[in-house]
Amino acid sequence: MPGQMIVFTNSGGAEICRGVTDTNGEAECNGPVFLGPPAVDTIANGYWANFEGSKHYRPARKHGLVNVTVDCC
Repeated sequence: MPGQMIVFTNSGGAEICRGVTDTNGEAECNGPVFLGPPAVDTIANGYWANFEGSKHYRPARKHGLVNVTVDCC
């Protein structure tokens, strides 16, 4: 279902970023990465995509892994 808010968090529950589902029901976000314990946790343990639920849909949660890209020079 398009237009649903998905909140991406690390394994400790800290919010990384938010995204809205597209026409395929998929969401993505590119959260800022600040080096430190939260970033290490997210890179090592992945993230959670959390849907709070709505009038028509039940809450859902899915675990995923992080892709790290570094721009250089």
